[in-house]
Amino acid sequence: MVSWRDHILNELNSADNNLIIAVDPDGLLFEEEIQEEIIKLGYEIILFEEPIEFRFIYESKFRIHRDRGKISKFIIEFKSEEQDLQQLPYDILQIGRNVIFKLNELFPNLNYRVLKELDRTFYDDLYKVVQRYQPELLGESLTKEFILRHVFKISPDSIKNSSDLLLYLLRRHYQGLIIPPIIDRYFIQILKKNPEFYQWPLETLIEDRDVFFQFLQEKIGRAHV
Repeated sequence: MVSWRDHILNELNSADNNLIIAVDPDGLLFEEEIQEEIIKLGYEIILFEEPIEFRFIYESKFRIHRDRGKISKFIIEFKSEEQDLQQLPYDILQIGRNVIFKLNELFPNLNYRVLKELDRTFYDDLYKVVQRYQPELLGESLTKEFILRHVFKISPDSIKNSSDLLLYLLRRHYQGLIIPPIIDRYFIQILKKNPEFYQWPLETLIEDRDVFFQFLQEKIGRAHV
């Protein structure tokens, strides 16, 4: 199955250039498997942070090898789109190939703000469900709902009463399920619309395993009084 990484690696493979200038605001090039493939392709990444320091690295690692007839392959990485590519020397801009890697290119119909708050460990599952369901353009709330339902298999509308919520929390804490905070906050907002949960400390019950089990013990104790 095609992975989100293939979009990046295909771009690098087809570059046919020993010098790539990559705008990578989401740090996709530093994902572990991507790093391994970059090494296999023979590239070394130079992070552009300061023009003088960069020029020294470029001259000592790339140009000197090229002038001696040796092949060196480099990716110059810009961490944000706000960084001005024109800070690069003209001769480098002339020979380098420009590419942009962004989350909203990998997941074009999902909200970028939500994507930015997801850890990279969730990208594989997210990519699979996006390929399966092919969502239309989604705003922030609908993106959160899509991820909650299809990546984490949680349907908020199925949690209608205390028993449903206790069962969900019990499974969650036993399984050690980890959900990104931005998705959890959305989930809690949905739960709070149910009057039955008004008095529940939902944030701590979801975040803290020990608090939940203490809360559960109190519920069981009261039920037997």
